[in-house]
Amino acid sequence: AKDLLEQLLNLKSDSISKNSEIYARLLKNYGLLLWNAGKDDQALEYLRQSLNYYGKIESINEVNKADLFNNIGLVYAQKNAEAAINNYEKALAIYETDAGEFLDKIIQISINMSLVEANQGNYVNALRLLNQALIKWKEGHQKGLPTEAFIKVNIGTIYLQTDQLVLAEDYFTEAKEIYQQNYGTRHSELANVFAQLSELKLKQNEYDDA
Repeated sequence: AKDLLEQLLNLKSDSISKNSEIYARLLKNYGLLLWNAGKDDQALEYLRQSLNYYGKIESINEVNKADLFNNIGLVYAQKNAEAAINNYEKALAIYETDAGEFLDKIIQISINMSLVEANQGNYVNALRLLNQALIKWKEGHQKGLPTEAFIKVNIGTIYLQTDQLVLAEDYFTEAKEIYQQNYGTRHSELANVFAQLSELKLKQNEYDDA
């Protein structure tokens, strides 16, 4: 992927000129590649360049910028909570201009923001965001899909961290059942639920179950 993106970024072509949407998109994808490789600072540089080029393109769809703000927020999430939330909020403001069309993106932003808040120990804010995401998800989707389980796992994790163990177990159990219905008995997300349930059982001094 790196080789292909570098070839395209260096290609002398009218269709990939520096004032084209394709060039801005290539910069974004290269930034995401660097982020996945753990090179956060370089990733941010390319994502900011992409945002700059998108800003120069007339009549560009604002959703392109929103996606970039979300991506920048993801890079910042583990290193600068304030910057992450700031970029997520910029993305959210754009998505909310058409909340019906961008419902899934709004839900994902809410989840992303909740994870940052939870990492900072802001459990009330994190729980509020997750509950909002869950309500919106249920309004727009059929019951029992993996995203619903993912939200419930994160709600359960907050309850576990705040020692509300009965509520935590309820959410973990619901998430486990959804994952099993979708993925069967072997999946990384399902393994995560069992790990969380193990932590919960340790807190309840139920060592055999743990």
